[in-house]
Amino acid sequence: MQKAVYLLLFLSFSAQAYVYSVPSMVEEIFSGRKENTPVEIVLRHNLGESNRILRENIYYGDNRIFIEWEVEGDRSSRSVASVDKDVYDFGSGGRFARSSKLFLQYFLLKDPNYFSSSLREERFVNRDQMNEFRSGYTPEGSPKTYDPKKFYVKHDDIAIKRLENGDTAIAVVGLNEGLDKRIVYFEKNVQGIRRLEWQEEGRSTAWNFENFQKMPSGGVYPRRLSLTQGGAEVIRSEVVAVRNLSKEQWDKLRQSLSRQDGNRLSSPVKSNLALLLRFR
Repeated sequence: MQKAVYLLLFLSFSAQAYVYSVPSMVEEIFSGRKENTPVEIVLRHNLGESNRILRENIYYGDNRIFIEWEVEGDRSSRSVASVDKDVYDFGSGGRFARSSKLFLQYFLLKDPNYFSSSLREERFVNRDQMNEFRSGYTPEGSPKTYDPKKFYVKHDDIAIKRLENGDTAIAVVGLNEGLDKRIVYFEKNVQGIRRLEWQEEGRSTAWNFENFQKMPSGGVYPRRLSLTQGGAEVIRSEVVAVRNLSKEQWDKLRQSLSRQDGNRLSSPVKSNLALLLRFR
């Protein structure tokens, strides 16, 4: 209850003075998701120059992730990988490196604290940006007496920014060293992550998330997303469904997917897949 009161205070105050709390925003994004429930995410990826549509089913339960891919119209292309810390493992079909885990965590996790820890680990958020109030702030009694305006910490590297398409979002700049930056953008109404951006030697790679909707499974998710490099769209994707799975469904899927081996995707698709997977 106290967290909910803090969040309401944050929303009403930040609208006036642009003081944003990273923990409160992350907590709001993950609210409504059902704890301890296996989940399936279904996506379709338009792979651009290869002119192919790749269907992806992501399954998560018991801290394990399996992903199934298939080029639409080609059943023989069905391929399955398990996800480890740094790689997508296709067994005898090889491995694809991953340099970030935030994309999958954003879609699959139910715990906001775990996601916040990953934001810090990957330097999208600095530790001091997690401080909401100055030291010595210990609200007690009625919320009417809290008076948070005197104690909120305003971070210079958390502010409203305008994106290339004209939309506004709440930008949190973590790593900021010369031409290297990492920035997480929260949707302006705090419905979800709007953008994850890596700037390496001045070149930008970003996942962009749009069209946030509440799903029957619980929680709010983006329905459209894209991967861009240097401002140019490389892959355009859509979220087809977010489904909670019963224990029986998950157990059956886990046993089936664990037996799959190999990568049957064609070379042009594999090239796109390597890029798609690197930043997730």
